[in-house]
Amino acid sequence: VKYLADALRVNSTLTTLNISKNNLGSEGTKYLTAALEVNSTLTDLYIFSNNLGTEGAQHLADALKTNKTLTMIDISANDLGSEGTKYLADVLRINSTLTFLNISFNNLGPEGARHLADALRVNSTLTTLDISWNNLGSEGAKYLAEELRVNNTLTTLYICSKNLGVEGSQHLEDA
Repeated sequence: VKYLADALRVNSTLTTLNISKNNLGSEGTKYLTAALEVNSTLTDLYIFSNNLGTEGAQHLADALKTNKTLTMIDISANDLGSEGTKYLADVLRINSTLTFLNISFNNLGPEGARHLADALRVNSTLTTLDISWNNLGSEGAKYLAEELRVNNTLTTLYICSKNLGVEGSQHLEDA
């Protein structure tokens, strides 16, 4: 990953990178995200199923604070949990380029949904969000529904789940 990251620092043509299912972990993510901080051409990043965890999410969030070209990220199936989601939600408040985020299969829970919902209140660029299969429950659905009422940019929300329940579904329907 270090060699790929070194190349990304100077590459001026690559717009899409799929580095999924490579077991990067937080250490590999550190190399990749350091390159993303200076790369000025990459727009689409597929980094799903890489064992990033909370620390990897923090590295990615740090890179997104300065990166001005990424518009699409698929970070699904990386065991981010609610804490890792908090790092990403914090950067969503200030990032002005990301339009598509797939954060499905990350065990966000209701607390992770709350972090994302808070970010959606102020984010003005994200148009598509996939938070499917994250054990959000009715409480998480309620947090999201409240913010969907005030968010004017999100046009597509994927929230496939078997545990929203009737109450959670009702919250989203009312939004």
